[in-house]
Amino acid sequence: MCSIAACANRDQRAAQEVAESLSCMTYRGYDSAGISVWDGECSRTEKVMGTNFDDVRLPTGGGAIGQTRWATRGKNDLTNANPQVSGDDTAAVMNGTVSNYEELRIRLEAYGYRFVSDNDTEAIVHVAHMVRGDMKRLAEIVQGRYSCIVMYHGRIGCIRRGPSLAVGKSVNGMYVASDIMAFATRADMACHMKEDTFMYVDLEGCRMYRITDGGRIDFSYERVARELAEPQASGAITNTEAELQAAAGLLDRAPQHIEASSKTAWAVTGSGSSYHTALLAEHLMRQSGVQVMAFPACEYQSYDIGDSTLLAISQSGETGDVLRAVEAYRGNDIVAITNGMQSSLATLADTVVDIECGPEYGVAATKSFMAQARIVMEIAGVPYERGTLPDAASIPDGIIERLCKASDIYVLGSGIHHIAALEGALKLKELLYVHAEAAYAGEFKHGPLAALTAGTVAVVLDPDGQQRDTVNEIRARGGHTLVISDNTPYDCDYTLKMDTSGQPHEVFIREVWALQMLAIRAATAANHDVDRPRHLAKCVTV
Repeated sequence: MCSIAACANRDQRAAQEVAESLSCMTYRGYDSAGISVWDGECSRTEKVMGTNFDDVRLPTGGGAIGQTRWATRGKNDLTNANPQVSGDDTAAVMNGTVSNYEELRIRLEAYGYRFVSDNDTEAIVHVAHMVRGDMKRLAEIVQGRYSCIVMYHGRIGCIRRGPSLAVGKSVNGMYVASDIMAFATRADMACHMKEDTFMYVDLEGCRMYRITDGGRIDFSYERVARELAEPQASGAITNTEAELQAAAGLLDRAPQHIEASSKTAWAVTGSGSSYHTALLAEHLMRQSGVQVMAFPACEYQSYDIGDSTLLAISQSGETGDVLRAVEAYRGNDIVAITNGMQSSLATLADTVVDIECGPEYGVAATKSFMAQARIVMEIAGVPYERGTLPDAASIPDGIIERLCKASDIYVLGSGIHHIAALEGALKLKELLYVHAEAAYAGEFKHGPLAALTAGTVAVVLDPDGQQRDTVNEIRARGGHTLVISDNTPYDCDYTLKMDTSGQPHEVFIREVWALQMLAIRAATAANHDVDRPRHLAKCVTV
């Protein structure tokens, strides 16, 4: 899972254009980066660890491809960084997985091709060299769920049989990228490449064909929305915090009416924060009398959903685990909640609900989670009033210092508030790089209490003021407690005051808001890159 890009440029600045495209998509992968440029005679490749090309003198040329990589197959080093090359005339970048890599490696080595990396993109580039850039033949030979861009003798070809690819058109040439935001400030028109197609791109435009029979496909461009490329953050604030602040407007928007019939069984799935949204949907829909089951997408093989409607949740619409679950249940009715209306998930679904939260540049989901939560409340038919969101300034400075020093953090809650605890613990893990675990408040004494040390911090969600015994048990053993509530009729170490009026699902939103802000502030105090946490990326396609 990464970002890939290409450019055919009239001004011989293709490498610089690709570098600019990649810089707009670093949230999708930032372990390493590379660019290959066709200079008229051969392909020249530059690679760097990280994503900073400032110290690299990029070659001039009319065609270029590039990638920022999130390491999956093969360790994170320059050898495994993409583009991969074959000879001096072929380069390739790829997002996804080659399923017949081992078989291809044996065959290609028998033909005399030498593999130097552990990256499955190298199989693509050697096949591309062998078939002289014929993208239909390449697609027939290389199996898997992937999208790739190949440059053979300066000619750019693409295959999409997985993660999305977008094409942009300007007076200076053509762009290809994983996301329209990569070229939104430079292209005038854009289109999305269709699933199971291949394409050739040159200065004049692109030609798209079906993989199955090679037939030409008609398509049309639409005008690019410039706002897609505008960053939200300014000054000292991070994108992640800015996006959380933007969630307030999403919570107040007009509801989308999606009815979950009580006569229909539902299964709900997602990964990461989207799985927590699935748990919220299960909780609320059951209260509304709907038969429903939530499960993490990575565990789809362990669940028999029968003839249930499958509700699949993915911010990007390209989450590999979610797509595998959807593909496994393709005979069922599929409803998708996604921010990617041109994504693979949107293509597979029978009904698509647009999250409509705009680009989210921070890797850790903030506003997209809030928007997803709001949508599942609408599906469950639960009225919603936002109330007063917690004030970030009310977070005690002392607890931030404690969190930065903690080796273990527990987030405790009961009922729907346990789901908020799961999301809060995830954010603390993602941003603060510390062991953080959610637990039911009543279960803490049945095991987790044994792991408590003097440096342990417990964040307790207690809107009803019922967790006195749990807090006392933690404090008696040297733990430090932060209670999030406006109703705390007992002693604790720190309190974060929060509006607890209204229904539990409305309090849930405020709790998640408080926990996400708590994680952001603690990570900022620890000098972590809040927008780009280590080992993670925004769109996990593998």
